[in-house]
Amino acid sequence: MTPQDGFDIAVFTKDLQRFVVNKDSGYFSMANPFQVNFGNDTISFNCDQMAEPVSGLFIAVMKNAIQTVRESGHSYDDIVLSIHQGFEIDWKEISKYIDAFVSILSEDHGYFRFDDDIDNVNGDIHPRYHFDVFFKNTCSLKIGYDRPAELQCFLSLADKTQSKKYLVDSARVK
Repeated sequence: MTPQDGFDIAVFTKDLQRFVVNKDSGYFSMANPFQVNFGNDTISFNCDQMAEPVSGLFIAVMKNAIQTVRESGHSYDDIVLSIHQGFEIDWKEISKYIDAFVSILSEDHGYFRFDDDIDNVNGDIHPRYHFDVFFKNTCSLKIGYDRPAELQCFLSLADKTQSKKYLVDSARVK
């Protein structure tokens, strides 16, 4: 990233639907599981599974569900009970939150990251400039690049409406 990119967090909508976070050593991007709404100088998110805005309550319930999973494992009953006890939400309403929680966790949002990682350079195994592409938690790949990749490079890779960059064959690839 270069200073002219000038952002900390970018939210892309329509064809791209991704969050992009600027880091000191590059950027990080993941799919946005929410619908984005723009209003009078505001931005809000809707959870399609719940058919309602992402609110403080929604975030608190999701954090509670995550904490319950960390403490008790993936027990549906434990999550439901924890939400009921913590928020006094009726049982029918809890099922909507659980469905949204499971849906968000089940969708594999994957992520995409560009790094300028001078500290871990290791020949062809870990190039200084590289993209880390995580399709899901068990499947990822690292693609070396010959220079810093600015935001426009990311957009050309991630936006299905733009022309794509391509890899050039190298003498190192056999």
